[in-house]
Amino acid sequence: MNNKLFKLVCLGSFLTSFAYGVMLTLPLFLTDTLKLSLVMSSEIISMGIIGVVASILSIPYVLKSVSTNVIAAMGALIYAFAIALILYTGGVFLYIAGLLLGAGWGIIYTLGPIMVSSTSNTAELSRHFMFISAFNMLGAGLSPVIVKTLLDYNIAIEYVFMFAVLLSLLAGGLFFNVTLSNEQNSSKLSILPVMKTIVTSNAVIPLIMVFLGACIYISMMNFQFVFAKEKNLNFSIFYISYTFSLLFARFYLAKFILKLSQQLAMIGLLFIMLIALCLFLVTTNNIFYIVPSSLLGISYGLVYPLIQTQMVKDIDAEKRSIYLTIFSLSYFIAVFGYPYLFSLGLDSGGVLGSFLVLISLCVLDIVFACLLFKKFTR
Repeated sequence: MNNKLFKLVCLGSFLTSFAYGVMLTLPLFLTDTLKLSLVMSSEIISMGIIGVVASILSIPYVLKSVSTNVIAAMGALIYAFAIALILYTGGVFLYIAGLLLGAGWGIIYTLGPIMVSSTSNTAELSRHFMFISAFNMLGAGLSPVIVKTLLDYNIAIEYVFMFAVLLSLLAGGLFFNVTLSNEQNSSKLSILPVMKTIVTSNAVIPLIMVFLGACIYISMMNFQFVFAKEKNLNFSIFYISYTFSLLFARFYLAKFILKLSQQLAMIGLLFIMLIALCLFLVTTNNIFYIVPSSLLGISYGLVYPLIQTQMVKDIDAEKRSIYLTIFSLSYFIAVFGYPYLFSLGLDSGGVLGSFLVLISLCVLDIVFACLLFKKFTR
């Protein structure tokens, strides 16, 4: 990929992920500012499933007549409009905003890797995915910390949401200028037959693994303020530790991980994630809080792009975009659907019960990683 265009993709992804990170504090805004219940706020967020499914399933068909950069720019504009709805409306419009948040972020998050992979060979995929994912996580991890800092200085959260709108609009302009001369053409591919092929192949395992990992990730990111309040901790420590350990992992540790068997590396990283989740349960002070937060950042930060690579590494270049689209769909169903289930768990079983479910999901992810290792070592 042209180096200048790659930088534009990374910058645009960073700006939209920063806005996305602000939206990770949406449950806090809805419960504290709008005085909605935690379950109701999760219902609003879960509306994103409708938007994300509709937008991602539409992408292969829209790409037949509209270029990737234009669709990505539209996704950023939709996201900005959704945040504005949250700020300036109420009632049923909050549910519409939740739907649009899913649609906008689904488009951006799906097309980012597609733009990167359009000129990447198989050997470059993991490294390129590491970079684009790092910029996504940098924005998403830093913005909740900034929100917390501003709230401590009695600055209204509404102003941060306004800033997120501006960043999304700016990202839309950047994406619009990313014109690819050799876009992968998936116009001859239909998404449903490809999904049937995936379900009956080894590619279904990474699809399940990313779903389980995303359930863990979004629970920790969206409801960290609940955990921190229960344990009398500063949730900014989690976001700072998680983000910087993730960046360290992707920019420094990744080059060592990529030299190993990727299937074995995934198993090891998921075990580290399991240890991190268990350590959260025994965390009692802000200093120790850094340890599980950092371990989670390292493990999830490295395992996600490895799973993504497993999904497409044996796929012809012209088919990668539609496989990545389906991969994103699995990820987003978890990201927008699981928070509602997690909030119900918090409401009935408390923090302990909810964490035990997350630990179970991580164990299940390890089982699927072992299955993948077994298939590739036959």
